[in-house]
Order: sequence, then C-alpha cells, then structure tokens
Amino acid sequence: MPNPRPILGVTFAALLASIVASARAEEATYTTTWSQEALAGVEQPPESAELRALRLAEEELFAQKAKLPGTAGESDPEVRAQAEVAASEGPEPPRELERDGRKVDLSFLKGLKLPSIPVRWDPRVVEYLLFFKEDARGRELALGWLKRQERYGPMIRAVLAQHSLPPDLQYVAMIESGYDPEARSNADAFGMWQFLQQPAEYYGLRVDHWVDERLDPERATAAAARFMADLYERFGCWELSFAAYNMGYGGLLRAIRKYNSNDYWLLSHLEAGLPFETSLYVAKITAMAIVAHNPAAFGFEKLQHEPTLKLAKVDVQAGTSLKQIASAAGIGLEQLQAVNPHLKRTRIPPGEPTVHVYLPREARVTFAQSWSLQRDDGKPPLAHVVRFGETLDDVARRAGISVQKLRELNELPADARVSQGFSLFVPGDAKPTSDLVEALVASVPDKQFQYEGRRRIFYRVGPQDTPSSVARFFDVTLDELNSWNHLAEGAALHGGMLLQLFVVEELDLSRAVVYRPEEVRMLTIGSDAFFDYHEAQRGRARVRYRVQPSDTLSELAERFELSVGSIARINQFPSQRELKAGEWLTVYLGASEADKLAALGLIERIGDAQASASDTTRMSDEEDELPEVEGEPLVAPRKEAPLTPPKKTRGAITSPDEPGKKRVRAAPRPATKKAP
Repeated sequence: MPNPRPILGVTFAALLASIVASARAEEATYTTTWSQEALAGVEQPPESAELRALRLAEEELFAQKAKLPGTAGESDPEVRAQAEVAASEGPEPPRELERDGRKVDLSFLKGLKLPSIPVRWDPRVVEYLLFFKEDARGRELALGWLKRQERYGPMIRAVLAQHSLPPDLQYVAMIESGYDPEARSNADAFGMWQFLQQPAEYYGLRVDHWVDERLDPERATAAAARFMADLYERFGCWELSFAAYNMGYGGLLRAIRKYNSNDYWLLSHLEAGLPFETSLYVAKITAMAIVAHNPAAFGFEKLQHEPTLKLAKVDVQAGTSLKQIASAAGIGLEQLQAVNPHLKRTRIPPGEPTVHVYLPREARVTFAQSWSLQRDDGKPPLAHVVRFGETLDDVARRAGISVQKLRELNELPADARVSQGFSLFVPGDAKPTSDLVEALVASVPDKQFQYEGRRRIFYRVGPQDTPSSVARFFDVTLDELNSWNHLAEGAALHGGMLLQLFVVEELDLSRAVVYRPEEVRMLTIGSDAFFDYHEAQRGRARVRYRVQPSDTLSELAERFELSVGSIARINQFPSQRELKAGEWLTVYLGASEADKLAALGLIERIGDAQASASDTTRMSDEEDELPEVEGEPLVAPRKEAPLTPPKKTRGAITSPDEPGKKRVRAAPRPATKKAP
C-alpha cells in the first residue's frame, strides 16, 4: 500500500479526527441528512428495489436464525477457536455444514478460484454462498449483478489500479448497489458506492440542489478508492477496512477498544460487537467475489455480460440546458440524463465556468460538429452564490426579476428555502440594482466598545437566523453579540433587525451581506435623535406640551390625534392618571399642530441636531469613519457586489479546526456608560 498522504489538502488523521468528533457516543454510522444542504425542503427518495430485497432476505436468513457454529458468545471456546483461524493464500473450505439438524454437502467449494481479497471460511460466508447458489432470491440478485459487472467493470478496475488497490474491491460496489449508479438505501446512502453525504463531501464529491456526484460512477469510484485506501492504511487489513466503510470509522474504533480486539471475524460474532448489517458485510463481499470468480460452479455458466458502457466527456458552459446538449449530440434528452444521473436539474449547474458532461462515445463527433450551431443567441444565465443573510427576495430584487421567475429558473419548489453557500442562476441579461434600496438605520446601545484588530460592521437578520448561527458565522461569542445589541440571552432574533458586530480584521466577509458604518445611520437607543427619526417617518414631531388647568387625557388625545393609551405609554404612567396643570407631557404631533402650539408657547421642541452630538456612538477617539452627529447625511451607499459566484476550487476541502482549539480573541476594553 502507498504511504499515508494528504487527501485533497487534508490529512487523513485530520479527517478521521473530524469524523470521530462529530459522531454520537453510541452511534455506529455517520449521521448526515439533507438538512445540511444550503437548500431545505427536499424530499428523500425511497431505497432501490434490489437493496430492499437483499435486506429483507438477510433479515430472514440471519436475524432470528438458529445459532450457527461460532455464534454462542464471547466466552464460548468454539467461538474463539473459529475466530482465531487465520486466513491464508489457499485455506481449505469446509466439507459440510450442519443446518437445522441436517448436514449440507459443501464439496462444491473444493478447488474454487479465490479472489485477491482475503478469504476466511466463516459460517456466514458459507451461508451466503449457498444463498447465491440455491436460493431463488439469491440467484436472481447474483445473476443481475454478474450481468452488469462489465458495464462499469473496466472503469472501476482502472481507477482501483491507479490507487494500487486490489481489483476485487470492485465487489464492494457490487454488494453496495449491484453496480447501479442510481441506487438509494433507506439510510440515505446514494450511488454505486452508497456514500452518505458527510464522507462523500470529505472526499470531494459535490452534493447539493443541482448535482449529486455520488451518482456519477467515475467520480464516485475515485472517491471510494481514496476512502478505502485510507482506511486500509489505518486498519492494516481489508476486513476491518470494509467494516469501517460500512459502519463508519468512529463506530468500529469504539468496538475495537471495547473488546480489545482487532479481529473483524471475532467482533462480528460477539454480542453487541458490530451492527447487524456490518456483521454480515464482509462475508457478503467475500462470498460474491468467490461466485464471480467461479460462475460455472454456482450455475451461471451461461452468463452473458452486458456490454461495457463507453462514454466520452465534453465540457459545457454552466447554465446550458440539457435539452440543448442532447439536440447537439443527436440523442434524446432521456438518453443524456441516463448517462448523467448526477445532474439533478435540467441545466448544467453553477459553480464552475464549464462542467464535464458524459455522452455516448458515438455521439461525440456529432456534438463537436453541431455544438456551435445549436447554441442560443441569448446570454447564458449568470451564477450567484447566496451570501449569509441573503434571501431569494434580495437576489430577485438585485437581478430585477420576480421571486417566482427566480424559483422557476432554478427549479426551486415553492416551500424551498436557501441559505448561505447555495448556488443560484439569474438571467444573463439581468440588470442588478447598483445601490441599496433604502438607507439602513441601526439602533445601538448607549455604550462604547473599543477593540484592537477588529472592525465594526452591521448585519441584517434573516428569517432563519438565530443568535448562535450569527455568532458562529462571524466568529464572535454569544455574550459579545448580546452585549453589542441589547439582546436577551435565549431570546429569538427576528427578521429585519440590524445587528452591530466587531469582527477580526482577517474575517472573510465576501460570503455575507454586511454593511460598513458609513453606510448605516446609527441612532443611540433612547436619544433625542433616535425618537426624532422614528417620529419623522410618520410625519410627526416630538415635543413637550405644558398641561393647562382644564386639560384631560381624553381631550388631549383627541386634540393630538393620539389615543389615551399612547400618551400614557409615551410618558410611562397609567392611562387613568389625572393631569396636573403646569406639568410637561411628551407627545407626538403633526407638523401643522406643532407650529400652532409653538406660537402659543404651549410646547417645547425636543431634540436638536447640533445639540445631540453627544448622542453619537463612536468606536474610539481616533476613529473618524462614523458621522460626527446623529442624523447627519450618510455617504453614498456602496454599489452591491455583482451577481457572480466567488472564486473557489471544485471539490476542494478545507481542513477542520482541531477539536477544542479556540481562536484567541482580543480582549475588549470595559464598556462604559456615556456621560449624560
């Protein structure tokens, strides 16, 4: 085997550490769901018919079956004796097997050609061989798999050879899916190699709304080869490597440590040693490899393999419709989709300028000759990657189209929600708005915050945001987020809130919708400028009114076009309170009424732009990027980023942080209350 090496820029040790850290304490499989996608609201398809048939047969054959030799328990001498039989180059198969009080002749096993993977004549291996030889269900499954073996066999063996792996690892795919590139299990594993989403993404396979490369036979095979090679380097034998491939690295490692044994066959027979499926998994692969090497011995001497699928790759621009590609290649749309099962929508996905598409090899010349003539004159759609805090409404507005049209272009169901990282198409002739639709106003606490190595930004809360998700994305603590914004611990955020944050200088903000301080009108909560602004939005002025001897709350409410409750709420007293002549009330008036009462000397205007300079919230005495005075006109908002995706490398993986490692944060200076 080759020496340990990095996987797409990530060491295997880092990968395994990340998987182990994320595994549940008693869970034997990877826990991944489609909710991890940037798109929510997608239904899962059912498992394939073949996988279901095999699963049901195994439940009948093994789940409640009378104990075979070597299944009694950990302390049974017979168990230990059999489990300790070492595999060798040419082990002698058993001559008979006792089953249900009778002896089954196994003489047909003598002289069989053995595969390149280890063979141990465990009772379960023998049972599977009999299942594939004598049981109608097993024969039907085995015949179908053997017929399809050469459809992808040359490609699989070539990929395995590139990774210096035994060619008989191809039978992992046979057992996982029966060589069906579109197979789906009831555990949400997909494709020929039955990848769950987490390990698939670790090994560079793209899984999202547009494409599922677990269904791409060639790319999935390359990922599976890297995965199995790394497992072999870790465990040192194929039996444990296969088991880890099936149940997950973390679950197998816990079993090894619990029983203090690295013998797969022993672990598979012990009570609670391995999950039921994993206890059968290696025996099933071994048995099918033996059948494939000896088809005549199992009654498949007249086997006729399906022809090898011969495909060609062509580069096609992102956003191109599959119908257009099929037309240029001279084939039907269904035929094109059949050889590209990983393409989930009707156009080439965004993410890269061009994407490989598979065509029948005989259609390659036709495609090359007619492609330039088949292309539309219109501009291809543009790709855009949704940023943190951005919604479909935001993207549609900037593209100058309706949300409905945006959903149709991207084949999004009505209840689908997108979040940061999701790739969208917008029309190629879209004319995005260049400026913000309206000035943003942030209400900030009456405190000063000063930090070294941080910058102040503002973020508008989206419908799905939580305090934890915002803090995690911007790499701040929940306590900091709460302090900067007068947020109550445990309370929910609500769409439209504008939060201020102080983030480290090196934080990449290109993946989020954020605003600089000069793009935001900042108002200190409770200041005169704060109230003046909000009342001005309703065409009212905030004034103090001197109560006259004959005034009552109800009369004043009618006069000022306010409710009694509103006046009481503004002045924070009960609505049944009796007024006293000469006292001052804060009320909100229309402009004409304010002018009339001012002339009579009955009101005082509250708030003065020049007098409210002390209400300005500043980062530091040296910083001059904030307005000197609240309410001062803002600088022109910056032009929004173009509707194109950020640059990224296809299939790249970033190394996860070391477990428990925390960023060292700059200590904030104490927050102080401003002087009145």
